[in-house]
Amino acid sequence: MAGEIIAEYGKNPINWGRLSHPDFSHREKNISCGEEITVDFSFDASGKIQKIAFEAEGRMVTIAAMSLLTEEIEEQPLSTIEKYSQEDILELLEVEKLSPRRLKSALLGLLTLKNAFRTREKKPLLDFGDILL
Repeated sequence: MAGEIIAEYGKNPINWGRLSHPDFSHREKNISCGEEITVDFSFDASGKIQKIAFEAEGRMVTIAAMSLLTEEIEEQPLSTIEKYSQEDILELLEVEKLSPRRLKSALLGLLTLKNAFRTREKKPLLDFGDILL
């Protein structure tokens, strides 16, 4: 049934919370609806994500998508997030499409992680227009 992954990960997110001593943190907010995500990272000596944790205020789809993304990139370099797109988020959520409002909520985690990487690398930040198809 469509939406099972969203319900499961939205109610029982993986990597939920904050790290006590993160190496780096980043926060993004969807100003159109007030949703926000804060993500913390700890990196190993080679620069791979050793630990990742997040907290979010938002829809269940926001929390589910971020939870799935953190699972995907854990133990990878943060740069791995650059290859992810809107299609990847829909695939992770196991849905073909979402309403425009829910899609933006689902993509907030992707935007947060991409901008976390870009902030660390001192690259220009993205906005929703850069990741929406």
